Amino acid sequence: MCRNLICLVVFALVFDISFSERCNAQEEKAELLAGMTSYDKIAASSLLVEGSVSQHKDFGGKVSPSIENTFPKVVSKFSYASSGSNLAYTVEYLRLDGSVMDFIKSAGDDNGVTWKNDNGDMLFRIRTREALSIDESRSAYTVSDSVLRVDLKENHVILGDSKNLVFSPADSARLLLPSRVMLWSIGRGFSDLISEIDRIEKMPDETLSVFAKGSFDGTILGTWELVLDRSSQFIVRQAKFFRASESETAFVNMSNDGLVSENELVFPSVARCLVSGRTKDFQIERVALGSSVEVLERAKDYCAQSPETDTIVIDYRVSPAAVSTIVAKGPAEHSEPLVLSSRRKQLSTIVFINLSLVLLCLLVFFFFRRRKRGGV
Repeated sequence: MCRNLICLVVFALVFDISFSERCNAQEEKAELLAGMTSYDKIAASSLLVEGSVSQHKDFGGKVSPSIENTFPKVVSKFSYASSGSNLAYTVEYLRLDGSVMDFIKSAGDDNGVTWKNDNGDMLFRIRTREALSIDESRSAYTVSDSVLRVDLKENHVILGDSKNLVFSPADSARLLLPSRVMLWSIGRGFSDLISEIDRIEKMPDETLSVFAKGSFDGTILGTWELVLDRSSQFIVRQAKFFRASESETAFVNMSNDGLVSENELVFPSVARCLVSGRTKDFQIERVALGSSVEVLERAKDYCAQSPETDTIVIDYRVSPAAVSTIVAKGPAEHSEPLVLSSRRKQLSTIVFINLSLVLLCLLVFFFFRRRKRGGV
């Protein structure tokens, strides 16, 4: 009888400890998610972030990665501002970090992405502006690509540009990725992508490794692996996202460094974020509570339809999406005729000759067929 009572007491103690540990673990998960959410809400509703971002030009697979990496990085300045339901994010070209001629030496003159004019200057397309503007009525996102002319002395001149403009409903996440990548880089914007925290592991440096189920953008499901600093306003120091369909390779891989405490906020001074094979390096210069009317208005102006620029407009506010084209009223300022390389001229000539031969054959065929029907 006494032995049975002792066994029951031991069982009760073990159960109580286990239950207590489970409760503590659940409380810790809830505390972490609540802490992350509170600072993410600040980022989404009242925050200003400014700095620069550099990345390799995306050649769309037209050259090999080894050659692509010889192209100088494109350095741009960025601004992010949120104010209630309004959000703005702008990226504007500053310079190329390196020599275009080094790329030409590696890729050759006829590399498929650059061409020459009559003076021997190299020309290629480059992303010169990107803007996201969200208010109560709509989301708008625009990108502008320009032709950059580089002479043998590495003097750069930007020529006329073209523009793509996309609209979607205000509550759609379709256009949020550019600003999300920046927010991830400063350790924010993860809480609304987490559906359930599986486990938390304490690291020797007092940071926490968090393993959670979630999504990349609300649609692509997978798992997040975060390294979080609870003592520094729940900032995320590292983040990896693995798609459910491909659990071996990280679809997102972010890390930041150099924490700074300023304007009542903790933020990193540098960060690197890889998304789907493309890497962006961020230099964070300023993070402050509050917003910026200037940034909000600038993004709205960039997302306005302009008759001076050739623009393709896609509107997802209607179904099916409406696509239209705005043709500029006049030639772009400082534009010049783009002269194809000699190899491309040869290819154009060959295509023209082949088309002419096909047309001639068709004419001969229809001529004899008509004569045959007429009994001639």
